[in-house]
Amino acid sequence: GAGLALALYLSIAVSALLLLRRKRAAAVLVYLQTPFRLLLVVPSVYAFFWLTRLTGTPPVALVVLVCLVAEVLKLVSVIRWQGAQA
Repeated sequence: GAGLALALYLSIAVSALLLLRRKRAAAVLVYLQTPFRLLLVVPSVYAFFWLTRLTGTPPVALVVLVCLVAEVLKLVSVIRWQGAQA
């Protein structure tokens, strides 16, 4: 529960630093994080959820769709970046 969520948030901070430094380990960490981000609903699109506070609660299907699309786009971008590094 809470321990897993805390570990995930810490790993997100670490992966962000690694990505900014263009380290290969960032890609591995992003791949490992993805299932947990989806399981714990820790989206890559915080701005979307911030906006929903202003406009009201969106339908659950929309939240799930936005999370899935964001994670897929993130994975595709990391895969492309990793391929360009090879």
